[in-house]
Amino acid sequence: MIEERINIFNTLFRNRVTISIITSCAIIISIVLAIILPKQYTSIAVVLPSGTVPGIFGFAAPFSSGFFEQGSSEEISSFLFPDLLSSFSLYSMVCSTPVNSTIKKIKPESETIRDLEGWSVDSKGHKIFIARSKIKYSIEKGILVISYTTKNPIIAQFVLNATVNALEELIKKNTVSNAVKKSGHLINREKELIEQLDESEDSLEKFISSHRNFARDPILKIKYNRYNSSVQIKHELLIYVQKQLEISVLDSKGSAPVVKILDPPNFPTKKSGPKRSLILVIGTLIGFIISLIVVAFRENKDKLFARLKP
Repeated sequence: MIEERINIFNTLFRNRVTISIITSCAIIISIVLAIILPKQYTSIAVVLPSGTVPGIFGFAAPFSSGFFEQGSSEEISSFLFPDLLSSFSLYSMVCSTPVNSTIKKIKPESETIRDLEGWSVDSKGHKIFIARSKIKYSIEKGILVISYTTKNPIIAQFVLNATVNALEELIKKNTVSNAVKKSGHLINREKELIEQLDESEDSLEKFISSHRNFARDPILKIKYNRYNSSVQIKHELLIYVQKQLEISVLDSKGSAPVVKILDPPNFPTKKSGPKRSLILVIGTLIGFIISLIVVAFRENKDKLFARLKP
């Protein structure tokens, strides 16, 4: 074991010039890349879906329990997490956003963001948009952090603002669509509960009228509690469904805000890339690994050629 280590150190020492040259070349290339790569700026926005509240369970729907809570949570999570921000629908809306006077000064020939960024409304441009747009979500805080990175800080902020607006519009469409479907279900459920409540109240009244002294009989008292509990439960369910119906009606009209912007897209004052120190470290490491491969090949080339001979 010790001899093998000594041989390795001897091999590295004999080939120190080769290792130094290859590693130095890699360092020089890394430095050149770090210098010539254009600066990148990232604009960041923080949003919170309306109707959710931050908490230890992340996105918590405003409903208390049961089917409606589960359905709402699933709609929010599946619609906001990254499927929507990576959707072609959102990309198309961002592409068609007209530029303002500030952007016109930077690129006078641009009419829309598609012209500004040189995108095409196809899969190629869509992939570029996805690569530049990032989304992170905090389960603990229940917030979404959306960012967009490009060479110009003004453009980065403008495109991200268009992305947030498009996101809000798409969520509103989805919310309205889901609310219309849910309203129909809630109306039917309300009718069922009203009928069930009437039946429970009639049963309770009949029991009381036929058992005036039920409070003195333990068995009759238990039956009374069951009838009374049934009435109370159905009454609470009815109130709950009616409240959800009111919310669904508002959502179906698109009157309620669907996204709360906690922090609007900021103007990036500091560059986010390229990370020159990281490029230098990675380049140096790659150069050193390549030099070791070259040394290993040089030291063992005779054995390799001997194996290749018939």
